[in-house]
Amino acid sequence: MIPGELEQTLRDDRTPLLAASIRANRDRIVEAWNTELRLSGRRPSTLGAHATELLDELARSLADLERDDTPRSRRNVAPAHERPCFDDGDDLHTVVFELGALRRAVEEMCGHDEHIPRAQLFALGRYFDRALESAATRCSRTGEFAARYRAIAESGIIGVVEWKVSGAITAANDTFLRMLGYTREDLRAGRLRFRELTPPEQQAATDENLRILREKGVLPPIEKQYFRKDGSRVDVLITSAVLDPEGQRGIALQLDITDRRRAAEELRREALLRDQFIGVLGHELRTPLGAVSTGCQLLLMQNGLAPAQHRVVARIANSADKMARMIGDLLDFTRGRFGGGIVVDRKPIDMADVCREAVEEVHVAHPKRELVFRSSADTTGEWDPDRVAQVTANLVANAIAHGDETALIEVEVRGEGGDVLLEVSNQGVIPPEVLPHAFEPFTRSPAARSAGTSLGLGLFIVKQIVDAHGGTIDVRSNEVEGTTFLVRWPRRA
Repeated sequence: MIPGELEQTLRDDRTPLLAASIRANRDRIVEAWNTELRLSGRRPSTLGAHATELLDELARSLADLERDDTPRSRRNVAPAHERPCFDDGDDLHTVVFELGALRRAVEEMCGHDEHIPRAQLFALGRYFDRALESAATRCSRTGEFAARYRAIAESGIIGVVEWKVSGAITAANDTFLRMLGYTREDLRAGRLRFRELTPPEQQAATDENLRILREKGVLPPIEKQYFRKDGSRVDVLITSAVLDPEGQRGIALQLDITDRRRAAEELRREALLRDQFIGVLGHELRTPLGAVSTGCQLLLMQNGLAPAQHRVVARIANSADKMARMIGDLLDFTRGRFGGGIVVDRKPIDMADVCREAVEEVHVAHPKRELVFRSSADTTGEWDPDRVAQVTANLVANAIAHGDETALIEVEVRGEGGDVLLEVSNQGVIPPEVLPHAFEPFTRSPAARSAGTSLGLGLFIVKQIVDAHGGTIDVRSNEVEGTTFLVRWPRRA
């Protein structure tokens, strides 16, 4: 803090003598400054290279302080001219030495002028004190950032580059160069530029990302491609941030995801081939199976069959029906996974009527099981009646396979606002480890009594049909309440 009498002297003196003296002796100050730096054996620095510019800044700051020495103006004295040093990697010791040399040069050339009030010389000292304080703070923060930056750059996993808004890559770690097949010589020669490295079809997206980056200061992770030096492409996950307020320079981190993308594509192709195989197999099986079913029905209509023969033909017909259902499930699975989803044909229907009929058909096949059907409120809307019946039958069949053989199975259809709800409940419990995967294909409970005749596609197909109608399906299962499936059907598309 400046003593009170010096503050008063500074306020009374309206002539910026020290600032004028610095401007008048600028060349001599620079010469004295450079002489001390040269004699010290230090390399030329960014601070020294901008000596004239920095002295002009110093003069302006001191002139402002000489005119208005208030707490606010003192805060504004905080200099910024130590900042360029850090941009080129100078450490705190270098900055302290050069600021000290500058102060000594100014005091040597201007401090002996008896017309300059002591208060102004005191303000000069305070200016350099603030400069050193600011330098120390910035150096500490910069040092922490540099340490983290080096750790990332040397990790060998992430490619790190520094860029200019012009598209030039000004610095890069070995990982990035290795990723693209370039050398340090290529980097120094300026052969690495983002626009030339980016495929033509991604240029527009790159320009948009640059706009976002300059506007927000940071770019969220995105996937893109680069050209390697040999012309091949590399897939990367990239994120970037600007390093200056003007958005002219920045840093970008890149992770090579080429192997991951290749593995994902191989898995996709394998799944595609598997689904195609299942689809073709399902279609090819339906034709001979249809002939078997038709032949059985014709034989059963004849009166000349002996009882034993009738039982055999009936058993063949029943097996053919089961195979037909399994093939139908396979085809629905293929449509759901590969064919763009299950197609539905909406018609105005009463869902209660369709579901009641489906429950009765299942009951015929399982006469020993106790099934109860209830409906309430308005249950009309537009749905695919065959698919609604399929959902109902699959859920009831699932309850028969997993539920308590002696317990009641309840089916309820009720209108609720813009939806109609289908609820199927039984006293069975889905194992906790199976419940999260209940609607995934080929999922079967080990305890299911029909496991030998089921592919584990029933609930998967149910969900595909519900999704095709824009509805939702949920399941809850516990020891107290048993298992309940709740389907919510929107009345309209």
